[in-house]
Amino acid sequence: MKIHFLKSNWNDVIIIESNNNYILVDTGFEDKYNAINDFFKKRNVDKISYIIITHFHLDHYGSLEKILNNYKVDNVIIKEYSGLDITDADGKTTTEEYRNKEYNHYLDIVNLINKKSKLIKPKEKEIIVFEKLKLIFYNTKNLIKDSYNDKTSKDYKKIKYNENYNSLVLQIEYNDFNILLTGDITDNEEENNIMSKLNYQIANIVNKEIDIYKVSHHGDDKNNSQETLNIYKPKYAVFTNNYNEINNNNNMIKKLKKANNKVKLLYAGDSNIEIEITDKIKTNTNC
Repeated sequence: MKIHFLKSNWNDVIIIESNNNYILVDTGFEDKYNAINDFFKKRNVDKISYIIITHFHLDHYGSLEKILNNYKVDNVIIKEYSGLDITDADGKTTTEEYRNKEYNHYLDIVNLINKKSKLIKPKEKEIIVFEKLKLIFYNTKNLIKDSYNDKTSKDYKKIKYNENYNSLVLQIEYNDFNILLTGDITDNEEENNIMSKLNYQIANIVNKEIDIYKVSHHGDDKNNSQETLNIYKPKYAVFTNNYNEINNNNNMIKKLKKANNKVKLLYAGDSNIEIEITDKIKTNTNC
C-alpha cells in the first residue's frame, strides 16, 4: 500500500492507494482540485472507492463538489456539520449568518453525494475492510450538537466550540503497521469532560504505538498533547504544513521527540510525500 500526502499548507489532501484502488481522505481547499486531478490523471484513475471528509471545514472539504462532478465515487463518508461552530476554518469568529449559510452548503453537498455516490455515516469504532486494509473510525458522534442540546451540560445552548472538536479520526491497520489520520481533532482541556482532550481520549482507546501519525490540525501544538504522543510514540510524524511554520512557531518537535527520540519528521507543506508500506516503510519526497 501507499499513502500520498499532496503538498498542502494548512489543509489536508491524503490519498490511500492499494492495488490500484483509492481512498481520498479530505480534499483540501477548492484550489487543491487541480493537484488532485493531476494525481489521478497521471495514473489513469477515473474512480475513487471512498472519499472521507473528517469534518466540515473548508480546508478539508473544499474540492469535494468538483471531485463528485468529475469522478465516479463509490462511497462518501462524512459527518454531519453541527452548524454551531464558534470559529471558521481560518479561526475567525463566526456569525449566525455564516453558520446558517454553511449548514445549507452542507445540505447541498449531501444532496450531491446522494445523487452521485453513496453516503455513509460512520459509527464509533466501525471497521471497514478495504483490500487488505482495516479502517477504524473514532469520534463519530456529533459532540458539539449533543453538548449544545444537553440540558444537564454547562454548554447547553452555548456557541462554544469550533468544528475541529467534531473531527473524525481514522486508524488504518495494514499487516503489522498502524497509521493514524487525525484530521483536526482537539486536545484542549475543557470544563465539559465529554469535550476535553479528545485526542487523548482516543489514544487511550487505540492504545497502540503508531507507525505513521498525521499530526493533528496541521501541527498545532494545542491539538497534540504530550500525554497523547506518549501513548502513540510515532515512528513517522507527518505535518500538513511547512518546515518553517512548525519549527519556528510551536513546541511540537520537542514533544514528538520526547515521545520517541527516533521519530522521523515529514513536511507535506514543502513537497508531496509518498509513503510505501510493504514489510517496511519507505518514504519519498521527490514525487
